[in-house]
Amino acid sequence: MIKIYKIHKIVGLTSGVLLLLLAITGFLLNHSNWNFLYTTTSEADSITLIDKDKRLFESYYIDKNDEDYILVATKRGLYESDDGGLDFEKILNIQATNIKSSKDNVYVSTSDGLYKRTENGYKRILLKGIYLTSLSIHNNIALVVEEKKYIYTIDLSKNKILNKTTAIIDTKDLQSDIPLSRLVRDLHIGVGLFDDGISLLISDFSTIFLIFFSFSGYYIWYLIKNKKSAKQSRKFIKYHSNILAIFASLFLIVLAITGVIFNHTNEFRNFLRTTQISHQVLPPVYNTLKEDIWAIDYDGKDYRIGNRIGVYKSQDLSNWTKENNGSVYKMDRLDGKLYVSGRGSTNRVLENNKYSIIPRTPQMLRNVINIDNEVAFLHFKTTKVNFPEYEDVTLYSIILAIHNGSFFSTWWFWLYDFASVAIIVLGLTGTYRWYIKKFPRRAKF
Repeated sequence: MIKIYKIHKIVGLTSGVLLLLLAITGFLLNHSNWNFLYTTTSEADSITLIDKDKRLFESYYIDKNDEDYILVATKRGLYESDDGGLDFEKILNIQATNIKSSKDNVYVSTSDGLYKRTENGYKRILLKGIYLTSLSIHNNIALVVEEKKYIYTIDLSKNKILNKTTAIIDTKDLQSDIPLSRLVRDLHIGVGLFDDGISLLISDFSTIFLIFFSFSGYYIWYLIKNKKSAKQSRKFIKYHSNILAIFASLFLIVLAITGVIFNHTNEFRNFLRTTQISHQVLPPVYNTLKEDIWAIDYDGKDYRIGNRIGVYKSQDLSNWTKENNGSVYKMDRLDGKLYVSGRGSTNRVLENNKYSIIPRTPQMLRNVINIDNEVAFLHFKTTKVNFPEYEDVTLYSIILAIHNGSFFSTWWFWLYDFASVAIIVLGLTGTYRWYIKKFPRRAKF
């Protein structure tokens, strides 16, 4: 019978490089709001990689008074065209997240505050250094959201912040079951356990430990194989296996299991979408969702926010009630109607106080605009409008492609499946080895 320590050694040696690759890219993807991921680019011959950058499209604007003037907001920056989109020029080299207009003024939310169109180009008017994820404007009042958590009310006529608050939703209005697909994704990207950044902190802690596990594991093997200092070997083994490592292993196993499911989304799609998870067994974050404002809307009377549960309505930014079920990606107004883009849920429109499903539209719509007197639903795959063309690719897209395996080959995800299984085996065998050394009289293989 093969011993536990040999299983641990063999699995660690064969999977360590893959685990290191997953850990580094996973850590960077946890912090996808970092600007250098989008300002750092590389020449690319791969059409697949360049196409991935098209997913960084966030918002589209056509000037109603001059249809040749177009703005495109992307994570790569803000692009401007004055010839109907035949040619684009980057005018802001920061992440642009939303474009809204009011009274012939144009505003852009970015990773560095709120910008306004002026005679001399786009200038920041407020919130320097603040990452703004959502924007809504009605007349001279703007609502912007910082990092999906804080809501700012702004008087645009005076460029003055009137209020800053958070959306505190009563737990009873969050009592909603969710599809298993939503829970799996939330757990894997580090937002599925606790609020106040704790989920992300745990995910960062776990991935950093995985990086350390990979390096230290190989180093310990090298010391033992070459009969180097026994004292140094024991010292690194203590670093490699301790109570913090055990704690990290628990969450790494969760990441591994959800990672395997991600690798086989097509096979599991129906099961993931139809299996509902009761709110009673969901992690604590689903009782608060304080950092989950994906979209905001203000129509002059009512405020609305969208999160992973649904759309919530308020008249004072304090008391919120659920208005519609289904996770939200963005919200956009056109001709008095509110269009809600789904994120793992259906797209819908609010008209005359009633929500209706929008059939045959892609997930995660970015914008709803009027083209030739027809409503156009904009997505990164749409061909109805012109987009900036890229000859290079961002570091973010490269990292994402490495993390999901598409950077290397169509079969590479099978290696990541092996790496995920390896994490589970290493976590279990490592925990057992730590246990028998800590309590030698209780168990022994």
